[in-house]
Amino acid sequence: MRPGATHFIPAFERVKVLPFLVEKTERTTERGRARLDITGMVSTEQEDHEREIIHAGFFDKSLDQFQRRGTMRWMHEPGDVQGRWTKVSAVPGQGYYAEGYMVHLGSDDIDGRRFAMVEEGLINSASVGFNGRYDGDHGFHDKDGRWVWAQNGILMEISMVDLPCNEGASITVAKALGLVAPDTPDESWLNTLLGTPAA
Repeated sequence: MRPGATHFIPAFERVKVLPFLVEKTERTTERGRARLDITGMVSTEQEDHEREIIHAGFFDKSLDQFQRRGTMRWMHEPGDVQGRWTKVSAVPGQGYYAEGYMVHLGSDDIDGRRFAMVEEGLINSASVGFNGRYDGDHGFHDKDGRWVWAQNGILMEISMVDLPCNEGASITVAKALGLVAPDTPDESWLNTLLGTPAA
């Protein structure tokens, strides 16, 4: 939270948190500010700690609306904007892939510390905040009793946070992303990103 900010309850109902990795290169915004690019899976179809699964397709109806603003918050704090998400897309059978960037807004005390925490792996997760209800319009219980978020979800935000929820997914971060990801991630790239062996 930035100095002087007031803590608010986030304007969404649920969050899911996924870890990422870090790699360094130098890059700036069009206005010359340092940026930290973030690329990877921000939601997967793996079961999380709450025994829930987000199906690739759950957010599809809200993606256009989300990407018009694409705001990247820090720790889900309203008004504490640290960057922008430029792309979020469903990867069938895998989850949601995203690209975005943090921006150094000029404060060495705040932005410098945040960049350092991400680069050093102290902040190593991205959290998906969304609206959805536990009803048939949004999901179902599978045969193992897990809740599957299936459709009509409203993606509200993707934040940088410190606590992972889904240990099996990862996202790659660089200053600014020396990682070059394909426009459409293929299975081998996703296996590398998720740390899973190829079939």
